[in-house]
Amino acid sequence: MKNHVKVVLQPGKAEVINNFTLSSDGIQRGSIMVESSEIQIVNGFATESRRTAFINGEIKVLAKLQLKEGSMIEGKIVVHEDVKPFYVGQEPKINPTTKVTMLHGEQPVYRKSTFVTDLTAVNVLLTSDVVAPVVIGRAKEIPVA
Repeated sequence: MKNHVKVVLQPGKAEVINNFTLSSDGIQRGSIMVESSEIQIVNGFATESRRTAFINGEIKVLAKLQLKEGSMIEGKIVVHEDVKPFYVGQEPKINPTTKVTMLHGEQPVYRKSTFVTDLTAVNVLLTSDVVAPVVIGRAKEIPVA
């Protein structure tokens, strides 16, 4: 189990803390991007799992963390999937190979990744209504009964 994430710069940014909003209450808020990478072996086949998430908060609180690019933080990134969007305008999860929207119970699946310090936290993943078996020469989608 991976117990640390690495602080990384957000694309196009020069600072670790990205100031993204000044709310009507006058409080500046921002985010810090973190990533994890681990090798998973399932049925004897090794793949690399890469996840990113954001630590959000008030700029003054984020600054107190004194994080720099490359800093390691104890914790992990968990994934939560649901059939309801996590925020307004969120696009559903798409199969990167087939470009088909993932469905669960005939409803689109939405995904969010969250950094947590609770190392016992678990992923909440939904199963797809469609299974894509390996067929030599082409992929074929078959509905699950």
